Amino acid sequence: MNLSRSVRLLSLFSAIAIFLVFTASALFPDDTMQATPSNNSDNERNATEDKNKKEEEKLISIPEADVEKIFPENKNWVPALPDPDKKTPTPADKTPPPDKPTKEEMDKVDELYFIRHWTPFQVGLFHPVQIFSRKYAVKGWRFSFLYTLNQEMDGFDLSALGLSSSRFVNGFQTGIAGEAKEFNGVQLVTFSSAIKKFNGVQFSVFELPDKNADSFCGFRMNCISDLSEINEINGFNIAGIMGFCKNMNGVQMSYAAINEKANGVQMGIAYNEAKETNGVQFGIVNYCKNMSGVQIGLLNFAPNNWLIFSIGINFGF
Repeated sequence: MNLSRSVRLLSLFSAIAIFLVFTASALFPDDTMQATPSNNSDNERNATEDKNKKEEEKLISIPEADVEKIFPENKNWVPALPDPDKKTPTPADKTPPPDKPTKEEMDKVDELYFIRHWTPFQVGLFHPVQIFSRKYAVKGWRFSFLYTLNQEMDGFDLSALGLSSSRFVNGFQTGIAGEAKEFNGVQLVTFSSAIKKFNGVQFSVFELPDKNADSFCGFRMNCISDLSEINEINGFNIAGIMGFCKNMNGVQMSYAAINEKANGVQMGIAYNEAKETNGVQFGIVNYCKNMSGVQIGLLNFAPNNWLIFSIGINFGF
């Protein structure tokens, strides 16, 4: 009785164990068993790709003469060999960055700007602390306390303690200092500088050196000195201690007058000098390398003249 009962219990536990094993297999499949077919499929795929690649390389290396033998049904077939001269396609063309504008181009932009933007007045402490920006043209009057900058000034310009600056000035300018690229009118200042082209009348105490100064046409008077290194003066030029310019056409008066070329009358009370003179030198000491005119003074030197030295008067043509 006990034995049969034990057999029955063992059979029952065995059935339960088998049931649990099958249930666990269905719910929790073995990862290793599933991964094996996947790995095998990947290996087979890689092997197939390597085989196809080797066959393609073999076909590419086949000489054209043997193509017909291998592929008689397609005699015109040619292996797709790489072209060494063919450039790698580039992405869509990109617009190259524009070059930086030149100074001349920026000047044209500024000119177009201030033709359309102007003001009848301007007041400034120092740039950029001013009512209107520097790109505005002033057509009326301007007052500058220390430094005011505008593109163009047409009218009356007054600087109290500093500098009034514009690219173009047309009218009357007075004060401590004034500068402009081009000036047309009357200037009465203590210091004058950076005027490339001047047409009119100028009174100043001192003309500051400026290698960009190009030409002056009119009447010019500098009480102390004219060191502007201007390229050309056309008209009447008076300087207190020293007057200097490259080309003088007209009349020049100063304590010492120095020019590269003088056409007209050069009157230096103490000293006159010019590389080339076409006219008259009048002073205590006169020096001219190439003279076509007259020297009047105590000592006259003309190295390339027929009379290289004289006292009183010398002339050459």
